[in-house]
Order: sequence, then structure tokens, then C-alpha cells
Amino acid sequence: MGESLFGIAPALLFLSVRQETGSSSLPNCSSNYKLKTMKNTMLNKENGYFKDQRWLVAHNAWNTTPPLNNQCYTITELLDYGVRGLALDIYGDDENSLHLQHGHDNPVSATPWSKIHQELKDWLTANPREIVCLFFESYLGPTALDGLNDSLQKLPDYIPGKVDQQDAMAGRKLSELIDGIKDADGKVVAKPQRLFAFLEKEPDEGPQDKFPVMTENFAENVYGDDSLRENTWTDLREDSNPNAGLTFMNHFGDAPSDSEWDRNDPDLIKKHAAAFVFSFKGRYPNFISLDYINWNSGNKGPIAAIYDLLPLKDVAVIPFHWIGKNDLDNVVPEIFENKITSLAVGIEGGEGIISITPELGGNGHSISAIQLYNQPRYGIVNLRFSDENQSWGDWLTPYEKPNGSKSDPNLATYAIPAGHELIGICCRTQDGYGVTDFAVAMRNISVV
Repeated sequence: MGESLFGIAPALLFLSVRQETGSSSLPNCSSNYKLKTMKNTMLNKENGYFKDQRWLVAHNAWNTTPPLNNQCYTITELLDYGVRGLALDIYGDDENSLHLQHGHDNPVSATPWSKIHQELKDWLTANPREIVCLFFESYLGPTALDGLNDSLQKLPDYIPGKVDQQDAMAGRKLSELIDGIKDADGKVVAKPQRLFAFLEKEPDEGPQDKFPVMTENFAENVYGDDSLRENTWTDLREDSNPNAGLTFMNHFGDAPSDSEWDRNDPDLIKKHAAAFVFSFKGRYPNFISLDYINWNSGNKGPIAAIYDLLPLKDVAVIPFHWIGKNDLDNVVPEIFENKITSLAVGIEGGEGIISITPELGGNGHSISAIQLYNQPRYGIVNLRFSDENQSWGDWLTPYEKPNGSKSDPNLATYAIPAGHELIGICCRTQDGYGVTDFAVAMRNISVV
């Protein structure tokens, strides 16, 4: 991929809720603060599947009503900007009473579903090569859920049914979802399918067959303030399926505020996404959910992160070893285009290893394994690695080393499988203790 519409070259190195309460400093959504934007297309990998995409989600997308608004732009403006997922809280008793509302006792935030429905209809019609996903936090009973299903079928290229939508996401490339599929005789065997709708979870009344559910189809991290703290931001959300085929990354606080410019900084989003890779089995997030998506003439906003993440491929990982045993405050995820050929460490008395620095080389030696030694309650105190001939180098610090026992619980070995090369590492660190855990990322050489 070349330069994006914003002239941003893809980055290959990553250095270094629900809104339940109000905030003392809320987003400024005055008309002179908002700016119209160019349409951002080229967001789809049409030759790829759902699992290959990187899309922005607007959390509580309809909720632009102060004082507790999550967004400042209309659905149409968000879609024009590049958002491709809309998170919506839906209430009602039947199709005619369907409405979006944030919280049971917050009628000021209510918007008729019919208004959003019309915006979706107009936008999908005007943008025939785009795909949109709806993520419903549903408070609907069976009758109202039937009404939602009926109303969605009035929108362009929506095909109902849990199984039909799941099969389409897993088995059809985006180009086939956009154009449909014809057999050799020109007969349509699969209609276009450009709108997908999920429920957050199965209804209290029991499983239904109309909508796929997020708890089954997405590996998702926590939401709210925990999704912004580095020591928790890649924790698995309760009831989420870590083995699901798609991934969803929340990156918003308990309540939006003027700090959203900093929260939605593209570099911070990319760092979160890189950390996500090491905790979610080598997979980048397919969807990234944000509050208060904004931009201006001097700040292109979070869409810049999407353009940088789009060309990046999922990797293989060896995960963290001491989860639940060593604490952390921060993470340092690094993923590179070139392979890592050597490692250097920074040390400090009383803390052990405080940093691990990769050295890169396109044609240099390969690392076949890494060993780290942990001192309980203190963190990682020593490291060594072996070359492509399985020849171990020296331990890199003067601190504690393994005692020679093969069952030493403080020794962790990260063996790089044959046919793979090391391209990334992630250090978890704790203030005053240095590096407390470690994970690696690898690339299959045969598919480079």
C-alpha cells in the first residue's frame, strides 16, 4: 500500500463502554469546532475476508446530544470520514417504537431508529462498494427483535439470519460480498451482502437465530477506563470468546471528555493495537471502537491509524509467561518489517533488566530461541538467546541465572519454530522493577 489519502505512509514499527457517568469536561461539539471532511474510501481489502480488515467503530454512534454525548458528528458524517462500524443501544416494544437511547433513564439521549435507518439507507445507496456493521446493545424483547430484523431487511444488501451472516463473513471475500457471486452460466448464487448486524449477547429469553452475537464471534478486550490503562487494556472482556474468528478492540473511557484528542491519538491507538496482537494470538483488531471521533485541518484524527494498520498482517506469537505472577504498569510492543537478529538489555541495580532492545538485519543471523530468568517479586533479571545453529550465547547480565534444573519455574524458553523468523517483542514493565514479562512475534517465512 502506498501513501494514504492523507499522505501517511504505512508504519511497520510500533514504539514505545459504556458511558455510565458524566464528566466535568465534555467534548466541545459547537458548530464552529466541527469540520466537514473529504470522503475516506480505500478502506477495504476487497481481495481479503472480514478477518483481514481494519475498521473504525463509533461507540454510541447516534449519541450527539449534550451534555453526555459520545460523538459530535452525524451517522452520515462519521461514515463519510471512514467509520464502518456503529455501536448502538436499542430499545422499544415493536418496530414502530424502536429507538436508540443511552441508559434506561436518559430520554434526552433518545433518537428514533427510523432516523438512523434512513441515514443508513441513503449512505449505503450512495456508496455501493462499502460495507457497514451494526453492533446492537439490545434491550429488546422477542417482538421488538422481530421488528428490528424486519426493518433491517428494508436496507440495501442486508441478508438476515445468524448462520447466513456468519457464513458470509467467514467464507466470502469482500469483493464477493460487494458484487455477489455468479456461477459459470451467469446465474446469481449469492446476492450482495454489505450490511451486517450483531447483538452484543443472546437475549435473556434465550438464543435466537436472526443475528450473530459478539460474545460468540469476537475476541474482545475490556471496555471503559480499563481499555485505556496499559496494565489492563488487553484483558479479555467477560464472556468474550478468545478463540473467535474476529477481533474487536475497545479504546474509550467510562465517559468521553476533552481528553479524547489525546485518547484517540493515532500513535496511541497503534500502540494499543500492537499490544493487542501479543495478547490475542497474533491478531490485529478487526474493529477499533472509539468515543468522540474527531478531526480538524491540523489533525487527521484516528483514521490515520487505520491506514497504517491496514497493510499489516497477523503474526504468530509466543505469549507472556508470568501472567498473574508479575505485575505491570506499562507495555512496550514492537513489531518490525525486518527480522530481529540480536537483543541487547539495559540493566539497573535493584531492578534487573529495565529494557530489551532488538537489533534488526535483513540478512543477518537468525534467533532460534530466547531464554529469560525471572526473580519472583522482582521481574526479569537475565536473558540469553541462541542463533540459527541452536548455539546459545552468554547470559547478558551479571544477575541470577538458572540453577540447571529443567523444571526451574523461573526459567522461560521461547523457541522460534522452524520456518519462522522473529520480528517482534513485547515487554511488560513495572515502575521500580523493570521488565516483568515478555512475549514474541514471529512471521512464517514461507508467506512473506
